[in-house]
Amino acid sequence: MRFKVVPVLAMMAELYGQPRSMERFQSYIAQLTQGSRGDLKLPISGFNPMAKEHARSKLQELLQLEAEDHAEKELSKIPLPTSIAASTSISVVLNLADDLQGGWTNRYTTDYDSKFKLNALIERSFCTPYFWTSEAFTTEIIRERVLEAAFRTVYNLYHPRPKTLADMLAQEVFVFRKIAWQIPSPPPKDVTPVKAVLDKHADTEDYSLCFNFFYGDRICETLQYPTFGLPDYGGFHWAQHLAKKG
Repeated sequence: MRFKVVPVLAMMAELYGQPRSMERFQSYIAQLTQGSRGDLKLPISGFNPMAKEHARSKLQELLQLEAEDHAEKELSKIPLPTSIAASTSISVVLNLADDLQGGWTNRYTTDYDSKFKLNALIERSFCTPYFWTSEAFTTEIIRERVLEAAFRTVYNLYHPRPKTLADMLAQEVFVFRKIAWQIPSPPPKDVTPVKAVLDKHADTEDYSLCFNFFYGDRICETLQYPTFGLPDYGGFHWAQHLAKKG
């Protein structure tokens, strides 16, 4: 199999240069569907088609960093499983989500979906690393984000779709093991409540509990979701901890 980056950043920067009008929105839909009857042909659904000038500025930052070329180089280095057909080709499309002034984009729920709701993308051989208008971009962020997305795609190609909390955690442990960064283990005070929830609810498919496990109480409170006494990004820290332990 292989990953192939499909450049879209320059196209979206040009789109954002147009007046914020119905014509711009229709141009976006035309790129998204590529003339099909409503099907996703170019995975740019993370973009806000009516974004303001700040989004265009952030696209320019990614273009100046040559983000798509950098992504292509990083993807060419990763070892891929021989169990997946050599003819399998995955189109990688960088998405810039507007979590600053995009009324329909919540940073955390969108991030959750981009990690754990990949069926529609996998079926179409797409991989969509997400970037955010609120963050400062570096080549290291580009590298990390692209490789994370790639290995989630690999995981989903030869595992059933993660449904339970344990399934989702297994996916993230796989990703962090593959990337093998030098990640500090979470402090002991963070481990106990996270592990307690996992031990009790490993088989749950409850969205609010799974979301809280990975993102924690503070973020859940901003969304008026139930809380279970967990720290910020506790589930991700636990996955990193397990990956580091091997």
